[in-house]
Amino acid sequence: MNDLPRPAAFAGLDARDLVALFNWLSAVFAAPPDRDSVASYRRGPAVAWLEGVSVLPGCAEPVALMRRALEADADDALVVARVGSAYGMLFEGIGGPKTVSPYESVHRDGGRLFGAPAAEMEAILAAHDLSVAVSTHEAPDHLAVELAVAARLLAEAEPDADAIIERLRGWIPSFADDCAAADSNGFWAGAAAVLTAIVGLATRQPANAEIPDAIKQ
Repeated sequence: MNDLPRPAAFAGLDARDLVALFNWLSAVFAAPPDRDSVASYRRGPAVAWLEGVSVLPGCAEPVALMRRALEADADDALVVARVGSAYGMLFEGIGGPKTVSPYESVHRDGGRLFGAPAAEMEAILAAHDLSVAVSTHEAPDHLAVELAVAARLLAEAEPDADAIIERLRGWIPSFADDCAAADSNGFWAGAAAVLTAIVGLATRQPANAEIPDAIKQ
């Protein structure tokens, strides 16, 4: 992951590390973790990954929340079920009034889907000859899509990566606050708080900021 080029003008953490972090967070919010993922988080390679994330500024307590949810039961299958159920309640509309929308439009365009942010993201995708995979069944302003596009453009040293990071800064705090209020499981509230911290670090740290070696894979 860390052999990617760094955009010369990127004023933040090493772009290679941000690519890894954004790709990870995109996968986290695209779907609930399966049994293999949960096993990795509990006793596999992802243990070291979470440890690395936890030492980043603002990430210790959020990662601890994620870990508590992952260690809530000795049985991997039960953890998968509980974290997956929480995902459905929060992000797929099952929770009714406790639903937390993963779409930028809802947080920035009066609470409605397919607003201006969706059209703006569609334009960014088109400008870079990209598109949302039909199989994902998601709008272009879905959180997982925006993170994946940010990672892709960072990896290619495209200036529009900074614009997408700025977009994320504008609505992720609201998303994270909603997760903190609605997520009784803790995994998703923790992941959203990690995302808030990472987006902040990506835009506010000096160009020579270093990310701990533990995060590198």
